[in-house]
Amino acid sequence: MIIDFHTHTFPDRSSEKIVNHLAHIGCIPPHTDGSVIGLFSSMKEADIDYSVNLPVMTKPSQVEKVNSSLIQQQEYLLDMKIITFGGMHPNYTNYKEELLRLKQAGIPGIKLHPAYQNVDLDDIRMMRIIDEASSQGLITLVHAGIDIGIYDHNYSSVAHILKLLKEVAPEKLVLAHMGNWGC
Repeated sequence: MIIDFHTHTFPDRSSEKIVNHLAHIGCIPPHTDGSVIGLFSSMKEADIDYSVNLPVMTKPSQVEKVNSSLIQQQEYLLDMKIITFGGMHPNYTNYKEELLRLKQAGIPGIKLHPAYQNVDLDDIRMMRIIDEASSQGLITLVHAGIDIGIYDHNYSSVAHILKLLKEVAPEKLVLAHMGNWGC
């Protein structure tokens, strides 16, 4: 069985714009249009059995709306063999309640992206979210290392990761990009 554990989809109305923007800042041509159907088609073409969708919240106001949409689409996504995570933003104040809502809906974890959220991984706001997610049995996937579109600061360096591991010791932590991309 082949599982692509790091994919992204976007709402149909904005997927083209978002994918083009990410392609431009990362200097990498896209392989899909960023839609759920685009991901499903690429999975079939590459003989991928399952994919994990990882939403990125770039502002706190997106958290409830995007998570609600993913919860609503969960059955549809699973029919397409796409497992979706929820997302969280470090400045979102009701994170405990939102993590519980995701868990109760059957969402297995959350994605955090320190670079796009402009907050170091070992910031207390990030560590509180990861600690709470861990206590609720959720997986936390973190973009680790430098982001290909943001080179000015490493928000999830080895030092940040070590502090998080020492102070929080989350049970289910995935450090994407081989644990520290570009370092």
